[in-house]
Amino acid sequence: MVVTMCSVSAQFAIKYAVNGQTYWDNNNGQNYSVAAGYDTTNRFDFGVGGIANFYSNIYGNSINGTLELKDLGNPKDVKVIYTTNNWATTDSVDAEYYYTFERNDYVQLWQYTIPKIESNIQYKLSYTVNGTTYVDDSFGDYYTV
Repeated sequence: MVVTMCSVSAQFAIKYAVNGQTYWDNNNGQNYSVAAGYDTTNRFDFGVGGIANFYSNIYGNSINGTLELKDLGNPKDVKVIYTTNNWATTDSVDAEYYYTFERNDYVQLWQYTIPKIESNIQYKLSYTVNGTTYVDDSFGDYYTV
């Protein structure tokens, strides 16, 4: 099974109701938008995050994957956090630096390997840099294999 994070965007307006009055803010008719993920049209878009799953697959006795992250500084702590019991307990593996894109020198690829476990695996990605932790958890659905 291959899990791919694609570019996703959502448009929205803001509704504020107080004391029986309703106010709308639609960004002057343009709506607000938030994007996340990866776009292959010469730009990388993480929205408000700093990490995105690029792909993963089962290979031999493990789950191998690649993730993208914004190079926001050093040191970096890049992990894949996974569970086999619906988050009652977790384990993690460190991701390892692989490559920096030439056309976007602030975007890096990192690779990870999760030991293959026979039961259902759910996982999320975590990137801590400069005191901030970014998480890609597939919008709360988690990645599953």
